Amino acid sequence: RQARQALDDARRELHRLEAETAALTKLQAGVQKSESQGAAWLARFGLESAVRLWQGIRVEDGWETAVEAALGEAMAALAVEAEAEWTQTPPEARFELLLPALSGAESTEAGATSALTAPPAGEGDLHLLADLIHTENPLIARFLADRLALAYATDTLQHALQRRAQLPSGSFITTRDGHRVSRDSLIFNAPEKGHQGLIARAREIERLQGESDLAQASVEEIVQEVQQAEAVQQT
Repeated sequence: RQARQALDDARRELHRLEAETAALTKLQAGVQKSESQGAAWLARFGLESAVRLWQGIRVEDGWETAVEAALGEAMAALAVEAEAEWTQTPPEARFELLLPALSGAESTEAGATSALTAPPAGEGDLHLLADLIHTENPLIARFLADRLALAYATDTLQHALQRRAQLPSGSFITTRDGHRVSRDSLIFNAPEKGHQGLIARAREIERLQGESDLAQASVEEIVQEVQQAEAVQQT
C-alpha cells in the first residue's frame, strides 16, 4: 500500500510539472499586445484622446506599408511632450511619448560618443548594452553588434533622461526596467509584451523539464517496486 501511495504521489507531481511547463511554454509562444492595462494611467493624466503619431503624419501614396514597417510601434506613439510627473509612475502598458526639445546648451551631441562609451565606474553610469550580452555564436554576435551599435544601458529612468542630451542621433538608452530613452522620445516598458520574460521563462522551462525528467524516472522506479511487491504477495 505504501508503494502504491508513493506511485500516486509521484504521478501527481509529474502531472503538476508537465502542466506548469505547458502553461509557460504557451505563454512563451506569444502574448497578445494590448494597451488595456494602461487605460487608467492614460486617464490619470488626461491622455485618453491624445493624438497618435499616425494621426499627425501624411505619407506619400504607395509608401504607407514602407513607413509603417520602418516606424513599427512608433506609429502609435502619443504625440504629446512627456512631463516629469509621468515618469514617476510608469504605466502598466507599453507607451511611447515625445520628449521636450533639447536646448542648445543641453545638446552635446558632437562629443557624445566618446563620453557615453567610457567604461562604467559604478551604479548610474552608462555603458554599451551589447557588453551585457554574451554569445558564442558568431552569427548572433555580428547581428547584435549591428543592431545594438547605438544602444546604451543605465540603471534608472531618471538617469537616462538626464543623459539623453549626450546621445548621438539614432541612439538610445535602456534602463534595467526596460524603459527606453532617445534624444526625442521615451518608451515606457511593460510586462505584457510577448517578448518580455523570454529569457527568464526559458530558464524556468529548462528547470521544470529537468525536474519532470527526474519525476518520470521516479515514477518508473516506483512502478517497478510496486510490480515486484505485488508479485511477492501473489506467490
